[in-house]
Amino acid sequence: MHIDQEDLRRIAIAARIEISGEEETYLQSLNQAMEELTALTEMDLADTVQTGRIAPQKNVFRKDQVEQVFSEEQNLSSAPDVQDHYFRVPRII
Repeated sequence: MHIDQEDLRRIAIAARIEISGEEETYLQSLNQAMEELTALTEMDLADTVQTGRIAPQKNVFRKDQVEQVFSEEQNLSSAPDVQDHYFRVPRII
């Protein structure tokens, strides 16, 4: 597939980018990339095993267990203002 200046203009509009007078540089780069992608699609992959991941997947999260780290008194002791066992904060609105 070959990309011409009209294709480049439509791609730039769709991507909402401005292109300057260096369009030839962009065209050469895009056409080279398209040639490389075309070469990849022509590769024979019949004997290749399909894989979803290249590394084994494992769960790295800890178990979700409820623990009481601090007591209510310890939590509220650092608050500047407490009312009815809750932190009291200034009204925002």
